[in-house]
Amino acid sequence: MVAILIVDNTTPGLSEFTPQLIAFFEQHSEVSVVSTYLQTKKAIETLRFDGIVLSGSSETFSKSVNPEIVHMNEIALQVRVPILGICFGMQVMAIVYGGAVGTLGNVCSGVREVKVLCSTLFERNATIVTRHEHLDGVEQLPPLFCTTAYTGDTSSTIVAFENKTLGRFGVQFHPEASPLNEQVLLNFITYCSRFTNI
Repeated sequence: MVAILIVDNTTPGLSEFTPQLIAFFEQHSEVSVVSTYLQTKKAIETLRFDGIVLSGSSETFSKSVNPEIVHMNEIALQVRVPILGICFGMQVMAIVYGGAVGTLGNVCSGVREVKVLCSTLFERNATIVTRHEHLDGVEQLPPLFCTTAYTGDTSSTIVAFENKTLGRFGVQFHPEASPLNEQVLLNFITYCSRFTNI
């Protein structure tokens, strides 16, 4: 069975999504959850896992972010296994690899239609309905990453990206919040089980 490390970026009690995310992965993989820098560091040093998931958070880069949260994501991103960043986790990944994150002006909340391009985690050239809850978004891709999905209203709103060489994937929406999008998470688990480019 695939072993997954979940980096929980949430403040306890403030996320409706992260408990769903953990529950989903517990059904389909062996799961370890960390929520502090020291826990993350210890897990990386002592556990074996096939992939890492960086969860969403109520933190926003356009306001202020707890530095410890950023640091625990930075050390997780140094591990040579596939990594999926969800919402805030995608934004941290973008910044660490040289991209840019900015405010959307208004909270993007609720259901949005997303157009998928060529992607490892999605069905090709599909349109899917996704659940969003964020104030910030990725404005500029990190070098060597490509956009794999964007909102239907404008192709400049990046909703998903990937760097397949590094095994790095990000989605701005919450696939754990809808059974329609859980295939993205299953595809990540499958990718982790086959990843050998390390």
